Amino acid sequence: MILAETIESFRIATDALRSNKLRAVLTMLGIVIGIAVVTLMGWALNSLDAAWNSTIELLGNDMLYVDKWDWAGGKNWRETMARKNITIQEAEELQRRLRSAELVIPMASFWGRTLVVDDQKAAGFTVTGVRAQYAQTAAGDVADGRFLTEAEDRFHQDVVVIGYGVKKAFFAQDDPVGRELKIGG
Repeated sequence: MILAETIESFRIATDALRSNKLRAVLTMLGIVIGIAVVTLMGWALNSLDAAWNSTIELLGNDMLYVDKWDWAGGKNWRETMARKNITIQEAEELQRRLRSAELVIPMASFWGRTLVVDDQKAAGFTVTGVRAQYAQTAAGDVADGRFLTEAEDRFHQDVVVIGYGVKKAFFAQDDPVGRELKIGG
């Protein structure tokens, strides 16, 4: 009895598919596209999640960043721009008050700066001022030369650590160590 009903149901379904071929093809196409979209969305979300986790691991999950700028974005740029800059005195006060902090490293960034080496001039660089302790963070490795020292920091020596873009723009064929670089004149 059950077998006969199953065979009859199968025959009715097959007849319906034969008589409505376009509807059947469109239905199957919709199902295939739906499954593909769900699969791709899952893949994309997993990729974004992995990228986010690797970024957090790079920055360090035991670090706290205090910044004028909103890292997440989405806020009114003019309101963010109107915020007061964090002063070195405020950073030093934070360092004094945070008893459990291993490091407090103030940094200041300036965008769109002009750099000059000999007679070459290029604009649009970001210049970031940091203390010598910055080398103790997961900030990256120095490929050539070294990072600035505590003594250079303490006595305000004119030293600079350049990034890949500056090296490529000014010292593509040369060794930049020991060369003079002017920042904004």
